[in-house]
Amino acid sequence: MKSVLLVVLFAVIAMPSYGKSVGNLYDAKILVSDQSQSARQEAARAGLLEVLQKVSGFAVPADRAAINKALTIADQYLYQFSYATVENGQLAGALPGSLWLTMQFEGKSIQGLIKRGKLPRWGANRPSILVWMAIDDGTKRLIMSDGVDHLGQKALQSGALKRGLPLIYPLNDLDDSMTLPIEQLWGMFDEPIVQASKRYGAESVLASRIYKTTGGKWKGQWSFYLKGVKQNFVFETISLEQQVLEGLTASAQVLANSFALKPSNQDASSLSIQISAVRSLSDYAKVTQYLEKMAITKQVAVMKVNKDRLFMSLQLNGTVKQLKQTLALDRKLVPIKHKIEENEEPGSFDIEYFKWNL
Repeated sequence: MKSVLLVVLFAVIAMPSYGKSVGNLYDAKILVSDQSQSARQEAARAGLLEVLQKVSGFAVPADRAAINKALTIADQYLYQFSYATVENGQLAGALPGSLWLTMQFEGKSIQGLIKRGKLPRWGANRPSILVWMAIDDGTKRLIMSDGVDHLGQKALQSGALKRGLPLIYPLNDLDDSMTLPIEQLWGMFDEPIVQASKRYGAESVLASRIYKTTGGKWKGQWSFYLKGVKQNFVFETISLEQQVLEGLTASAQVLANSFALKPSNQDASSLSIQISAVRSLSDYAKVTQYLEKMAITKQVAVMKVNKDRLFMSLQLNGTVKQLKQTLALDRKLVPIKHKIEENEEPGSFDIEYFKWNL
């Protein structure tokens, strides 16, 4: 397995785009052989590692004492769990009688562990990824989409849940086939990939070609486009599921490098903001709840309410730039130019202005 980084400038997205709020960040589904306590404890350890990687965006380092201690009692972090039988053909290599153990971990405990383990924190609001994936399984070559019944599509859906990624799939309609024929996707040509992606408005684009080697392994070439930069990865794996998960894992790390909050010993930065178009008590509640739930906000305080304007003070776990970058994903709070009024004091100019857009 190997990865290669290539930096190239591209204008990937030309139209406005919006991130998505990812659910099930504290959930994990692990294959077990039975319902014994020992099997559940082992699966809880694997599930806890998966959840920590999903929430932080990165694999957990082996030298974190707080994390290693938690792994010895991983089942104590569970909020609830359930079992389900693995259906025939649902997972390649699953033994007869295998079970899915679906686990939900307690969110506040996980956040506390993230803090003690000094791991990055990546909020639920994440950039969307448009996935162009061509697979040659030895019998046919096709592009994955919602309408395709293929193990590759199932692997994408499973991998997205494991890594907390909001994926967008191409329609694979006439427009797509004309702009990006499968031959050009298989050739991993940048220009048609970028051109075909514009209609979908995703924040990032992931393109890949995957094929089964004569030795029975799976080899994939991946290109990930974000903010005008392209990164290339190459993986060779035993299974198709592993291949797809490797590609999604690499993409998640690239995004987390830009959007996750890195642990820091510095004091939290402060910011004053004014939000307009807050026209009701319902809007007031939605704005405050929205800001309080963001990973980047440490403290949210309402300073004043004046007609449809809400004045707030924020203490941040990151920088103002990171806050604006996160807000731009879903555009519920849109930055606006402020027209200075005659009765304003100069000190009131040192403030960021937004409009509630929901």
